[in-house]
Amino acid sequence: MKILVKILASVLLLLSMSGCASYEREWRHARVQAPAKPGSVTGPWEGTWLSDVNGHTGRLRCLVKQKNQDEYEFHFKATYWKLFRYSYLVTLPAHRHATGYTFSGDEDLGYLAGGVYHYDGTIIGTNFNATYNCKFDHGTFTLSRP
Repeated sequence: MKILVKILASVLLLLSMSGCASYEREWRHARVQAPAKPGSVTGPWEGTWLSDVNGHTGRLRCLVKQKNQDEYEFHFKATYWKLFRYSYLVTLPAHRHATGYTFSGDEDLGYLAGGVYHYDGTIIGTNFNATYNCKFDHGTFTLSRP
């Protein structure tokens, strides 16, 4: 039984780390070789997430890329319990306003991640604030430029 638990723990750890190397490469490139332009929504962001349901919190990073005129790809990487990391992509429409950007939309992250999440947020200057909610959780993202 102990061997089975160790194998399962190892598999879960490896799965939680999958994709980490490519994300880290993209993150370093975005910070060093392609820093964000002032007033732009694209580029790297970092901060924290906080669950309003259970108080869990962790580190959160996001790389934002423009997909087309109205849609942006938000590539999030979150840390849970300081051990587990989860990376996921969310494509949302973002609209430019006089003071910054607003975005809102839904993305299905899969059954194990909580299903369909709804996001609402603003990016004004160097501040990126958003709310998220799904069937099992809701909370906030608070990020800024690194």
